[in-house]
Amino acid sequence: MAPGTNGTIGALSVKGDLLFAAGSFYRIDANAAGASDRLLSSGVATLQGGTVLVNADTGVYAPRTRYTILAAAGGVAGQFAEVTTNFAFLTPNLSYDANNAYLTLSRNDVQFIAVASTPNQHAAGLASQSLGVGGTLYDAIVTLSADQGRRAFDMLSGEVNASAVSARYETAHIVRETILDRLRYGEIGSGDRAAGAPAQGVRPRRSAIWGQGFGTFGTTGSNGNAARLRQQHSGLLLGVDTLASSTWRLGIAGGYTHNSLDVADRNSDASIQGVFGGAYAGTTFGATQLRFGASYSDATLRTKRMPSFPTFSDTAMSRYSGDLRQAFGEAGYQIRSATGYVEPFVGGAVLHMMRKGFAERGGASALTANSDAYDIATSTVGIQVQDRPGAVLGAETPLLLRGLLAYRHAYGDVNPSAVVRFAEADQSFTVVGAPIAQDALVAQGGIDWRVSSATTLSLAYNGQLGSQRTQDHGLKVNFLHRW
Repeated sequence: MAPGTNGTIGALSVKGDLLFAAGSFYRIDANAAGASDRLLSSGVATLQGGTVLVNADTGVYAPRTRYTILAAAGGVAGQFAEVTTNFAFLTPNLSYDANNAYLTLSRNDVQFIAVASTPNQHAAGLASQSLGVGGTLYDAIVTLSADQGRRAFDMLSGEVNASAVSARYETAHIVRETILDRLRYGEIGSGDRAAGAPAQGVRPRRSAIWGQGFGTFGTTGSNGNAARLRQQHSGLLLGVDTLASSTWRLGIAGGYTHNSLDVADRNSDASIQGVFGGAYAGTTFGATQLRFGASYSDATLRTKRMPSFPTFSDTAMSRYSGDLRQAFGEAGYQIRSATGYVEPFVGGAVLHMMRKGFAERGGASALTANSDAYDIATSTVGIQVQDRPGAVLGAETPLLLRGLLAYRHAYGDVNPSAVVRFAEADQSFTVVGAPIAQDALVAQGGIDWRVSSATTLSLAYNGQLGSQRTQDHGLKVNFLHRW
């Protein structure tokens, strides 16, 4: 029986006696204002059991609210067998007097964290509960079901700030690979010509200027705690280098990068704009190739979160900065042929990333955080090849084909976190973002077109597949001019 319809509160009058038999159901709607469905009987209400199903509307409830759900002029005989509600943190209780049956919704001792199923939910739930009765977030969460509570904690966690660390790591990877590509595929010593190039086509030149534009897109799958992260990277890098001796080439590079992040399951997105500068060097000892580099980048991050659940909605935005330093190196051994080479190589990199503190602009869900730092290292082992397809296109072809396949392992802060707190709270909590792939397969394939003896244009694909269902795919366009 349901006095109201479609969630609306109503009253139903019964002339004469009323009977609830064992196994029957009495469905009522109730709201935070103290109103509920009710039955009015002019006779005797006999209760032989049955279940009261309470569908409570969302709203800010008092710690204890009582509703009259049944009134019988001839008296109430017996009791209902049980009562249930859709709330996780409010307990329903039934009581009776001679002519009425009452429902009371009271705050129970179920902790917010009792419904949490992930570390991030646990952390956000604990911080929300610390606000206590009267706190905006506490009052909004206390009237939720268990499923709604878990969604609320996810929405409030602010994990996009931690996931941004993974995105910045990927940008550093792109910058690093771009600089190493210049040393991998360009001539280093004055005694070398570019591998696979016709002897009459390209002669060693002391200096070169180069540039690369890139665009990539990728995702990191949910690990059951942090949500799926989608990201896009684009940028432009420029460099210049020269021979310092017969076996050493030294250069500098700089550029601009842009990242767009989307954490759809948390109603969050972010953008990261950065500028960087770096230096690099390469040398050769016979077939042995050594390549080194370092870079520094400064970034501006903008985040936007729109936490929303049945009893609450808000918009929180922030703008903060950070920097990243990295140093890297690579060693390879070239096995040459008449038209190209094969080179097994090993490499490594160390990164130090800093994020300044921030204070989001918004309502009760706004977060603040102090500065934080992250340290990550990588090791790489792989093989690269370059070859002139003379057998197909002729010995004088200006085209060169190149490729790379490698395995990369990451160490350190591969599960980036952020220590944050709500604007209304003193208690901080730690939220973990999308992880950095600890193990990844890195691939690259490209084609170089030697327009003249001094100029080369290139187009290449680069990608990676890693743990946590991480994948990135992109294209790079490159030019190189020597003089």
